[in-house]
Amino acid sequence: MLKRFIVSDIFGRCTGLQQLVQDLNAPKCTIRVLDPYQGQMQSFQNEQQAYAAYCEHFVLPPAFIQKPFLIFKQIGQNKLCELVTSLLALFS
Repeated sequence: MLKRFIVSDIFGRCTGLQQLVQDLNAPKCTIRVLDPYQGQMQSFQNEQQAYAAYCEHFVLPPAFIQKPFLIFKQIGQNKLCELVTSLLALFS
């Protein structure tokens, strides 16, 4: 089974991202979306609103960095796990 990961920008899950997920979806394909708002749909009017919400709600470790680390560890991506571990050390 093909696995795809999408990491959102500061807009998080929104209608545009949902459309991208639908466009990339294919038979025998799993898509996981990682976003800074724990999967909650967002509907910002502009970049300033998105940036303000991102700064208010975004927590780098553990919420955003550790989640992809655990996913990649599950699928056996050792080199990527080493990279994420290095990134976590930078922010600890």
